[in-house]
Amino acid sequence: MTDKENPARILVFEMYVNADAYKAHLETDHFKKYKGTTQDIVKSLKLRDTVPILLGAKPNMNSQ
Repeated sequence: MTDKENPARILVFEMYVNADAYKAHLETDHFKKYKGTTQDIVKSLKLRDTVPILLGAKPNMNSQ
């Protein structure tokens, strides 16, 4: 996603079944490649524990 007020700010949202799934993701080749490739451009990585409210809901594009 991009921030509406700062389009240069990119937010990546990923979901994992549990902490073990997240830890396993960190060990994959594609994640290690991503980390190596983006280490000089990613300012921060913050893991946030969340509770989904409604998965699959689509935003109403007419309300923008």
